[in-house]
Amino acid sequence: MAASSNLERRTLGVTAAARFLEQLDEWLRPACAWSLADEYPQIFGPGSMAFQHVLLDGDQLLAHAATLDLRFRGHGHELVVRLVGSVVAHPERRGEGHASVLLDAIREDFWRESPDVLILWSPSRNLYRRCGFEPLGNEHILQLGRASLGPILGLLRPARQDDVPALHALHAAKPVGTQRLYEDFERFLSIPRCETWVLEIDKEVRAYASIGKGLDFEDHIHEVGGLDPEVASLVSSLLMEKGRDLGLLLAPYRSDLRRLLSPLLMDETHSALGLGIVKTRLAADFYLEGFDSI
Repeated sequence: MAASSNLERRTLGVTAAARFLEQLDEWLRPACAWSLADEYPQIFGPGSMAFQHVLLDGDQLLAHAATLDLRFRGHGHELVVRLVGSVVAHPERRGEGHASVLLDAIREDFWRESPDVLILWSPSRNLYRRCGFEPLGNEHILQLGRASLGPILGLLRPARQDDVPALHALHAAKPVGTQRLYEDFERFLSIPRCETWVLEIDKEVRAYASIGKGLDFEDHIHEVGGLDPEVASLVSSLLMEKGRDLGLLLAPYRSDLRRLLSPLLMDETHSALGLGIVKTRLAADFYLEGFDSI
């Protein structure tokens, strides 16, 4: 059934949309001890630059989606990437086309405005294909077993807030990635069930790896930073520290890291990075890391 044309669609900033957060928590995180504002501080937290798209029937929230623009850089080119997340319809009124109304509006805004790429993540592809979203990009996931690659190159320890400048610098040194602020890493370190570990050599943070992100990346290293040999040493030591096998989301440009980790490799899967719409051909190195997903 198509959604009624009498419904009201609004696009709100984080402050104006705060009144819907408790309801979204009930719909999307009903069994969690934390809020979406804790899990996705870039989207729902204080000072967020994201937009909340809502479909209302009077005061009743029927559907929601969030968007956030990030600037991507890679090997001399830049793109504006618009992320889409937290797409949800009222549980008692699903099947009425309300989420599609918002997705259609977000797609129309995208074509009218400046972003180069519109992308979201979902295992349920039928709805999004109907709204024009197709698989794009590439992601490799390495399943790594517990084993040592040799002596650790430095001290493995959990990241602290005073590591934020080093984490920011390691991210900025990557040949491919989004532009981030110091404040972004401060927020990332507070995400529930997310652990960031660092490799410290001569009292300098030389690599980092982040495990988990709310409910999205359980038992997966979703982001790393640093030179490949140091990241490989960190990952090997982290597997031993955690005492369990882990997956690693591998950026396409880190072929040397894959080679270094090959003694730990149990399995490898390849899939699309996400679902999206593009205005221009994407470079082969296009990749968004775990902290950049919403």
